[in-house]
Amino acid sequence: MNLNFNMPVHLITEHNCVANHAPLFKRMGSKAMLVTGGSSAKRSGALDDVISALNAQNIPYLIFDEVQQNPLISTCKKAGKMAMENGVDFLIGIGGGSPQDATKAIAVFAANDIPDEEIYSCNWENKALPFALVGTTAGTASELTHFSVLTIDRTGRKRSLGCQQTYAAYAFGDAKYTYTLPFSFTLSTTLDALSHAIECYYSTAANACSDLFAIEAVRVLLEVHRKLTGMTKAEEITDELRDALYEGSLLAGFALNHCGTCFCHTMSYFLSEDYDIPHGFACAVTLPDFIERAEQLLPQKAQALYAGAHTTKAELFGIIHKLNLTELPRLTAAEIDDVVSRWNNDIPNFVKTPGGFTTDDAKILLQKHYQ
Repeated sequence: MNLNFNMPVHLITEHNCVANHAPLFKRMGSKAMLVTGGSSAKRSGALDDVISALNAQNIPYLIFDEVQQNPLISTCKKAGKMAMENGVDFLIGIGGGSPQDATKAIAVFAANDIPDEEIYSCNWENKALPFALVGTTAGTASELTHFSVLTIDRTGRKRSLGCQQTYAAYAFGDAKYTYTLPFSFTLSTTLDALSHAIECYYSTAANACSDLFAIEAVRVLLEVHRKLTGMTKAEEITDELRDALYEGSLLAGFALNHCGTCFCHTMSYFLSEDYDIPHGFACAVTLPDFIERAEQLLPQKAQALYAGAHTTKAELFGIIHKLNLTELPRLTAAEIDDVVSRWNNDIPNFVKTPGGFTTDDAKILLQKHYQ
């Protein structure tokens, strides 16, 4: 029996949870930095809610709103220096995956004056500042995990870190903050959540506990995905469907925190780095290949997924293809070789793929989809 599980984040899920639980911020510190991107925190209403909650608790704050998609280490370090110089003792990250991932790194830089890439050591002299996260998308589930995906300035490549200090103290899960998401962005983020659930389900790191979350995540997400395939604009997505998508994202996040992802995520990064393709769409490109491979290696487990999620492989493939709006780039043989050169056979996401996965396997998939 393997039911090992670690989830130190205090998750609060309800509408108006930020206002309802504002006194929790008093437990975190006396001065806050709010970390956001350019628009989602404001558009969703989450930023206003957090500011109102802090004002109600007489907690001063400052705002850092410079986090970009695929956050740079230098941006996180800049924010950390700002927090250090202004006496900030806790952070609140508001947004999708990028602001939340950045908040985890900023918490480290706010307590440690270290070189950029030392952030990946997870062995810092001073403990990272405590932080809370407020999600505004139904996809990354960064609220629940210790993973932080950052872009290295020196190379322009994405790399993740994660340790006990990069867990949030509190995660505020209010699905109403997802109601203003544009249609295409909604599809991309929900495909990211589906990728999390499926990759984790088949991961060699999976266990009975993570499987329960993964199967339920796929079931919940597919109930909404069936309806999304017939829609063309955000106005058609009801609040109830948005709530369900956020629920599915969080369920997948529990599995993700335990397992991490497999090759679909690693093979997606170059599309974001070089072609600005949204992360969820990029992950979904090779998700059917991953499912096909996993079914061949783990047929009984595959049937358990289809039965538990009330679906079939054919339906699953059809939904993934219909929801993925990506127009893929065409790559030359030399460009494919360049992409493959970024990886090695020891990448954790390759190692955790069922049956193992190599750069030769990756090259075959790149040729299939991009040549």
